[in-house]
Amino acid sequence: MIKKGNADGLTKPPKKLKIKESRFREPSAEDIAKAKAMMPIINPKDAPMCNCGAPAGCRKLRKKESPAYGKMFWWCAKRRDDATRCNFVKKADVI
Repeated sequence: MIKKGNADGLTKPPKKLKIKESRFREPSAEDIAKAKAMMPIINPKDAPMCNCGAPAGCRKLRKKESPAYGKMFWWCAKRRDDATRCNFVKKADVI
């Protein structure tokens, strides 16, 4: 038995999705200024070179068990699954 539907006659047409309006408003200039003030200032031009020879990337430590939780560190910028990634870590000087 053949189902009614698309031009090929074998499948049903896809249902149209309804998109709901967002409940969130666009951030104001004041909101953006407050968020920037809360962020630590790290200059990417001051990035040290890691052992791989590439500029390091700056990230915040997220392990809650660590006493250094929430502090900024320079890490090797390569992906974790990259075999050429080094173990470079240095604490970032926050202005």
